[in-house]
Amino acid sequence: MAATLSTNKNVESGRPVLRSRPTSAQQPQPQPAPPPRSSRRSRPRSSLVSFPGVPSGQRPKSVHISADEYKAITDLVELAKDFLEKQQTGDVSASSTQSGSLDVSKPPKQDGPLDPFGANFDAREWAKSFYRLRSDSCEVRKAGVAFRNLRISGYGSDTAFQKTVGNAWWLKAVATVGGLLRMKRQQVRILHDLEGAVNDGEMLCVLGPPGSGCSTFLRTIAGDTQGTHVAENAYLNYRGVSADEMKRYFRGDAVYIAEEDVHFPVLSVADTLFFAARARAPKTRPGGLTTDEYARRVRDVTMAMLGIQHTMQTPVGGTDGDTVRGVSGGERKRVSIAEAALSFAPIQCWDNSTRGLDSATTVDFCRTLRVQSDIMGMASAVAIYQAPQEAYELFDKVLVLYEGRQIYFGKTAQAKRYFQRLGFICPRNQTTPDFLTSMTSPVEREGVIKPGYEAKVPHTPDEFAEAWRTSSNRRQLSQELDAYDGSFGLSGSRTHYADFLASKKSDQSSLQRWKSPYTISYPRQVQLCLWRAFALLKAAPQMTVTMLVINLFQTLIVASVFFRLPDTAESMKARSTLLFTTTLVNAFGCVLEVSALYAKRAIVEKHVRYALYHASSEAIADLVMSLPYKLLNAITVNTIFYWMCNMRTEAGAFLTFVLVQFAMTLAVSLLFRLVASVTKSHTAAMAPSTIVMLALALYTGFAVPPMYYKPYAAWIATLSPVAYGFEALMVNEFGGGRRFPCTAFVPSGPAYNATMIAQTRVCAAQGGVAGTTFIDGSAYITGAFGYLDNHRWRNVGVIFAFAAAYFLLHLIATELVSSEKSKGEMLVFPRGKVPIRRARDVEDHITKGRTEAPSTSTPMASLPVTPVAPVFTKGGHWESEITGTYTDGGSPTTTGSGKVSYTARTSPPAKSWNWPQERDRFEDRSGGNNDGELGIDRQTAIFHWSNVCYEVKVKKNETKRILDGVDGWCKPGTLTALMGVSGAGKTTLLDALASRLSTGVVTGEMLVDGAPRDASFQQKTGYVKQQDQHLVTSTVREALTFSAVLRQPARFSHKQKIAYVDKVIDILGMEEYADAVVGVPGEGLNVEQRKRLTIGVELAARPALLLFLDEPTSGLDSQTSLSICNLLETLRQNGQAILCTIHQPSAVLFERFDRLLLLARGGRTVYFGQIGRNANVLVDYFIRNGGPRPKKGQNPAEYILEQVRASGEKTMDWPDIWRQSTEYDEVKAHLTRLKEEAGRGQRTTHPTQQQQDPPLQPPFQSSFPR
Repeated sequence: MAATLSTNKNVESGRPVLRSRPTSAQQPQPQPAPPPRSSRRSRPRSSLVSFPGVPSGQRPKSVHISADEYKAITDLVELAKDFLEKQQTGDVSASSTQSGSLDVSKPPKQDGPLDPFGANFDAREWAKSFYRLRSDSCEVRKAGVAFRNLRISGYGSDTAFQKTVGNAWWLKAVATVGGLLRMKRQQVRILHDLEGAVNDGEMLCVLGPPGSGCSTFLRTIAGDTQGTHVAENAYLNYRGVSADEMKRYFRGDAVYIAEEDVHFPVLSVADTLFFAARARAPKTRPGGLTTDEYARRVRDVTMAMLGIQHTMQTPVGGTDGDTVRGVSGGERKRVSIAEAALSFAPIQCWDNSTRGLDSATTVDFCRTLRVQSDIMGMASAVAIYQAPQEAYELFDKVLVLYEGRQIYFGKTAQAKRYFQRLGFICPRNQTTPDFLTSMTSPVEREGVIKPGYEAKVPHTPDEFAEAWRTSSNRRQLSQELDAYDGSFGLSGSRTHYADFLASKKSDQSSLQRWKSPYTISYPRQVQLCLWRAFALLKAAPQMTVTMLVINLFQTLIVASVFFRLPDTAESMKARSTLLFTTTLVNAFGCVLEVSALYAKRAIVEKHVRYALYHASSEAIADLVMSLPYKLLNAITVNTIFYWMCNMRTEAGAFLTFVLVQFAMTLAVSLLFRLVASVTKSHTAAMAPSTIVMLALALYTGFAVPPMYYKPYAAWIATLSPVAYGFEALMVNEFGGGRRFPCTAFVPSGPAYNATMIAQTRVCAAQGGVAGTTFIDGSAYITGAFGYLDNHRWRNVGVIFAFAAAYFLLHLIATELVSSEKSKGEMLVFPRGKVPIRRARDVEDHITKGRTEAPSTSTPMASLPVTPVAPVFTKGGHWESEITGTYTDGGSPTTTGSGKVSYTARTSPPAKSWNWPQERDRFEDRSGGNNDGELGIDRQTAIFHWSNVCYEVKVKKNETKRILDGVDGWCKPGTLTALMGVSGAGKTTLLDALASRLSTGVVTGEMLVDGAPRDASFQQKTGYVKQQDQHLVTSTVREALTFSAVLRQPARFSHKQKIAYVDKVIDILGMEEYADAVVGVPGEGLNVEQRKRLTIGVELAARPALLLFLDEPTSGLDSQTSLSICNLLETLRQNGQAILCTIHQPSAVLFERFDRLLLLARGGRTVYFGQIGRNANVLVDYFIRNGGPRPKKGQNPAEYILEQVRASGEKTMDWPDIWRQSTEYDEVKAHLTRLKEEAGRGQRTTHPTQQQQDPPLQPPFQSSFPR
């Protein structure tokens, strides 16, 4: 059954108005008042959306949707109508008496449509009931954003040079002086004059490759502009609220959700989301719910809508998966989505939030945003890579960015036609978002130009931007912006601003200032952060207990050296040494708090962006929660020190000793916290922390007594709480008239003892007085150190005053100083290394036929360009290789004559080529097949596994099965895809097969040519992890060389290993940045470059058996993902066996794989076998076993994932169907044959055998266009 739907908006309300199609007997009537729900007639078989007030000639064309989709949309529109009716009539009783309505006074009926833990949970029905109730208590805020002349720049340049010990200090000094003198810093343009509007209830899809400015755009409209410069004439209008007002007063109403998943690893999913819901709970809650009950209800429903209710008590886990194991990567991503959704921000900016999610879950995520937009009027902007077509169709508008230029902004339904009018053709098997993104790829774009339009279509980013500025679509956008400004002006009465402020105030706590962006009061924020701190301690007490045990053993060892000191004058020096040692042990035991604070800093800053709490409230809660540990540690450690070493046996002295040590610990802890809060990075904090430790130790007063301080350094002791504490401890031990009897005198000896009189003898210790048999302790510390008895309690007060001052400064710094922000895309090179010319500039030279240097920020003065022999790809594409030199005009980085060679490629007009003929010419030009030992080792061994299971212990007597009877194999020269819903165990299976699991129990057979894996298995395989982890200070070439030299077999000489590194650099297309420093994102390699380096590190090791890849295309756009898959296919053609997990493959990417291993939740196999041409074999399997036929043009990868989607809505048990299928029997039979063939010796070649390297194939050389 089909229905007709149009997506335009009502002129007055901004909402689509849904009506039944009039029959022949009906006449169009004026719109009556909405009848009661019970009197509304059932919908006809075909319905459409009407547009009151819009002329028929301006109405958009209709699009066909399914009946289920129509029902979902009509339910949402009816809900919106009911909401408006209740606001107009004030009738609340009707909404609370509907069938299946939410009764918040008691838990929902078990397994009913409103039970988030039941099998029949209906999120739409729950949302209807919940928002009916919430609309009774408070008005839901709505917001949109319009922008013009949005020009954003970053500080710095597109290339920089690595800091070293020799230049870091003066570079920092120059930057500091420049900042004080307000010198103009160099800027790099990131966004160029963007314009557009996102109204309330609309969704904007932001498309563009990594580095095109998508993240900067989202940060800017969310108000997060730190680290960037916004042009003065940039215009931002948030539905009557200015950008400055939105940033200062309504920060939590426009939030930026970053790509990274930062959470407390040990905190459970339930506690993580409860905290977010509780921090944004409104003052007036529906149904009179308590704040905690409201937070739990909203949390449970949000988890059910995202399909993560089963992870409620599971720790979130770390992103590296090694420190704390928790939920899967896809589930962690959904936790991030749920946390942001619980903020209920009217404007939400999602930056690649679907990274790591499968296609079905991505569509579910977009549907959730669609429900929020339709019901609550939220405006969402989503940057999404590899967007499924179904997800793309849920958006209202799309923005396409090309190197910071806006090349399209408008309705999603019109985007494809716009580029087709420019002269491009969308391939039949390519989705619309992939087609739009392909416009930013010069190589891919050249293959979709209409015949005869080669000279007419735009080629460069500036040409695309100019085509957009002169288009009719842009003129329509200008009219829309003018209408927006007329309705929501930033001057005049500003009624919308007043309404927005009143709605926000109705949600805020009574104790909260109206100017504050936070919802709950400051004391409540501290209380909530204390609750979380206690939950963290309860979830992971082992760290605290471990530190206590370590300190205990350390104390016993030190105390044993000073065990039971005698109460004589000879022990006074040892007692001073003991007090100095105990001072350092107590004071410097908290130096690791710098690392602890930076471990949570990203989380706290994210929550501050969401306006959950003040950063200072978290600092207060963290300190309060650490006090019991510090107090317990002070009592335990110092009690052992005091009584084992026989210190002053007085109760008052003992309590004073413990008090002073605790006060010093507290003060030094706050000092290190202050250092961490005033710096912007962990690296920047460790250097001053080390200097502070050294200064405090040297100027304690023991190593150098105070009277010997140099005048220029005495101030260090004056500002040191440790110096005051040491003096107080010395006075406590020696002062107060304590006398130490002497056991040795000067002169001494039998003759002297008999003849000398007492008045002529002196105690043989410092502080002795002639004629006395003891030493006065007060005189001793005064003479040796200059300490006075009356300084004891004065110093205690000074220490606490230092602690209070450090604490106050720490709170101020947490509010004002944030972490170091990205400077935009920037490559960093070591001094003396000249970067190769950027491909974009070369393309610009070739396209415009110029030979002079372009006027860009890069210091290149001349650039002669000479075309040489063509390079061919297997697909018959023509690529011209350009060689030349440029002269650096006076740059300090020039070497020799200042000239370097470079190679770049571009695509001239299309031309047909015969691949076999041109291959011979290619081999002639490259010297023929002379690569020898530089090629990829062809593999002959088969890796196969049978009935692989993996179980982990979750409770004392309970285990959880992660993998359940997985079978398969990976043969040489094949590319096998490992797919499944989020949490299906894909990464776990890779870890199990690669022998990388350190916990749990793995069972089953994993064989190489029928033989069990030996100890050298890991050496023969490469494993590309999902996280790109590299040493930030090394260069790309150094990272590859390090891997090659240490991991390649010994049969290769050192020279061959180094030469192979150059070949890997060429294979991966990394010549441009081969000498660049890895750095950090934003100041180093970008996402794509890091992924290529990760693959290159494993490839440089020459894996002799198998290459494992975990999500190599995660976080990349479709074009970059395609280039990565081109590399994998090239490796496959050269005999490499590859097993690769992948989440969101497009139809083009999916066809590159030979076989598929599909997993369902719980690690159960759904399918293993051939994919087939156009996935016909795979799709046929599902259809034959009762699955629905895929929609016309549907991506096969999306189709199969829908069958085993994570939401739990599947109607068929596909793993059970697989076990009963003939395909499963064939797999088991083939595994048996592989084992038998190996047993009979039919496969005699072992992967460890030395073998001749194959010649380099042309596709291997030209897989990646540069």
